[in-house]
Amino acid sequence: MKLNRPQPGVTVAIETLQRNPDPTQDTSDGPDERLRTLAAQLRARADRATAETAVSAGLAADQIDLIRDAHFAPDVASAIGRVGSGLPDGALHVAGSAEVMGWTNVIAGTVFEQSVTEAANSGQIALPNGADHVVLAGRVQEGWDLDLMRGKEVVGHAQVKFSADDHTILLHLQNHPDIPIVIANHEAATAAAHAGVPVIDAHINYAPLHDTVHTEVVDHIGFAHFIHEWVPEAALVIIIGMALNKLRTGTPRDEVIRWAKEQAAISGIANGAATVASILTGHELIRLPTALMTRFWIARADVSGAAHRRAHATREGLLAHVNLPPTGAS
Repeated sequence: MKLNRPQPGVTVAIETLQRNPDPTQDTSDGPDERLRTLAAQLRARADRATAETAVSAGLAADQIDLIRDAHFAPDVASAIGRVGSGLPDGALHVAGSAEVMGWTNVIAGTVFEQSVTEAANSGQIALPNGADHVVLAGRVQEGWDLDLMRGKEVVGHAQVKFSADDHTILLHLQNHPDIPIVIANHEAATAAAHAGVPVIDAHINYAPLHDTVHTEVVDHIGFAHFIHEWVPEAALVIIIGMALNKLRTGTPRDEVIRWAKEQAAISGIANGAATVASILTGHELIRLPTALMTRFWIARADVSGAAHRRAHATREGLLAHVNLPPTGAS
């Protein structure tokens, strides 16, 4: 069999590619220039890796923050369960100030009932009628919250009031004169005493408890939380900071803007995927792996696309060297 000898043009092209795999690069530079080019390429790769790591860390911080927000303090979680209906999903519902305050008052009052029960049963509150402990009742009876117990015997009932003043105490005594025993927080009990109405002071202050519950509620259904569910705030801050640093070090403005937009879009998609996953599964812990894996797969697709574009450029360069029409030409 007679083998065909390669055409001169093809031989030249192959030798050229062996010396210079990328036909788009000029091979006329000397060794020093090639070393400087290589060093610049390595620095660029290191900068890209640093930026990717930093943005991923910011995205992870966003997810950890949201996971933390999803968990209530034990007494607040218990109170929400006692109220009978959980808070709305903060990723799907934006609560106005009135709704936030409504939830705060209901939950804080329930937390106070639980605290009074614990204090009474530990001997920190002196009980009337010879009672030695209390039992927190359900939420369907009207006019009282606690069974006053002596052993297994019910010796009376008490109403629990949590308020900044004595208004709710006076209203209760007006509507339920048959249940005169009231246990209230310190501020309300003091105001009632000044009005000549004796009540039992639980010695629990209003503001600290109310403010703590209010913070928990806002962290779950407030407008800022809704935004955070869908916008990766920490990642965006890092992206902006790194973009400014790139501009300061001389990176072309168009390149910086392109990079920042790309990173913001990727982080937004990853964060959104994590939020959707948490809604569908009901588990907040799924946020972190979902966000990071989504970002990883998007980045991998980008790398694959870039490699394909480089391979295509190399092929077109080879075809140009042997004077053949480019891909797609007839």
